[in-house]
Amino acid sequence: MREETVKTNLAILTEKTKGLFRRKQEPVSEKVGKALVTQLTTIILVTGTIGKTSTMDLMIHMLKQNQLKSLSNDMESNDRQGIIQSLVRQSDFRGKLPGTIGIFEVEKESLHDVLQYLTPHLIVVTNFYEREFSHWFDALEPILKKTHTHLLANAEEPFTNMLQELKKEIKTFSVQGNVSFVDYQVMDLQVEEEIQFTLNEQPLHVQSKSIHVVYNTVAAIAALSMLKPVLHLHEERLYASISHQKLPANGRMEFYQLAQQSLMTSVWNNSIGAEMVLNHIEKDSSTKQLIFFFSNQDPDLMDTSWVWEVNMERIDFSLVSRIICTGKKAHEMALRLKYAGVENEKMMVIDSVAQALDEIQNKKDTTYLLPSYTYLNTVVERIKNLS
Repeated sequence: MREETVKTNLAILTEKTKGLFRRKQEPVSEKVGKALVTQLTTIILVTGTIGKTSTMDLMIHMLKQNQLKSLSNDMESNDRQGIIQSLVRQSDFRGKLPGTIGIFEVEKESLHDVLQYLTPHLIVVTNFYEREFSHWFDALEPILKKTHTHLLANAEEPFTNMLQELKKEIKTFSVQGNVSFVDYQVMDLQVEEEIQFTLNEQPLHVQSKSIHVVYNTVAAIAALSMLKPVLHLHEERLYASISHQKLPANGRMEFYQLAQQSLMTSVWNNSIGAEMVLNHIEKDSSTKQLIFFFSNQDPDLMDTSWVWEVNMERIDFSLVSRIICTGKKAHEMALRLKYAGVENEKMMVIDSVAQALDEIQNKKDTTYLLPSYTYLNTVVERIKNLS
C-alpha cells in the first residue's frame, strides 16, 4: 500500500512539474486525477447558461468566511481535464490537496463526461437556455436516477418540473417568479442604493444594483444551506457572510442615476438573460426608452435567432417613447421588434454605436441600455462618464 502511495505521489509531482510547461490540450493521467478527486469529501458542480462563475465564487467566499477551504476551477477549465488540472495545480508536492471541498463550474457540453468521472453531492443549475436544455437533461438523467446526488434548480425555468420527474427531492429557488412550492423564495425585493430582500425570513442587504446578483446570491446560499449537515454550517453565519458584501454584476442589470434620468444596463446576448430583463421592464410602469446594441461577433453568439424565442410581445409599448437599435445586427433586432408590434415612428436604427450613445440624454425617460458583450464595456464607460 505504501509503495502504491509513493508511486501515486510521484505521478502527481511529475504532473505538477509538467504543468509548468504543459499546453492546454495535453491531458493529465486519469490515475492522478482519481487520486486527487478521492481526497474531496464534498463536491458541488455548478452548471447553466449564465451565472456559473459568480455563483461558484460566492460559495467560495461564504465558505472562507466560515473558515472552510474550498478548491475550484476557472471558467476556462470547466471540463473534465480542466478540473483535474486545476486540482494538480492546487496540490502540494506530496500530492495533498489543501482542502476537502470542491466547487467546480461545468459547461453543458462537458457535464456528461464530468459526471461519468466523479459523483457530486450537489448539482446547482442556475438556468437553462431553452434550445440547449436537452444537453443538461441527458447528462443529469443517469446520475439523478442512480445516485444520492442532490439537485438545486431555478424554479422560474419552465423545464425544472421535468427535472423534478427525475428526482422528487429536488430543491428550487426563485427571485421574481410567481411559482408555487419554492424552497428558497425571495420576498420584498427592493433596488435602491443597495439591493434589499428577504430570503426564507432572513433579511439581506447586498451592495449591488443588479438583479442578476440576487439570482447568484440566492443560488449560492441555497446550495450551502442544503449541505449544512455535511459541512457543519450554521445558516445564520451563511447569511451574515454575504450580507452587505459588494458584489460585481459584470454588466447584468445594473442601475445608474443621473441628475434627471434613471438608467439600467444589462447584457443582451441570450434568451435567458433577455427574459430576465423583460421581467423588470414589464413591471416598470414609467415611460421609458430602450436602446439595443446588437451584435453576433465573438464573444457573442454567432446565431442570433434566439431573439425570436424571446417574448418581446409582452412589453407594453404604449409606455415606450422610443426604441433605438444599433450595432452590427441592428436591423435584425429592429425586425424582431417590428413583428412584436412596435410602430415605425417609435423606432430608430442608427448604424453608428457612438451616435446611438449620444442619444441617451436626448430624452429624460427611464432608459434601458441593452448591449451584446461586444459593446458592453463601451456602454458602461459612457455611462460612468455621464454620471
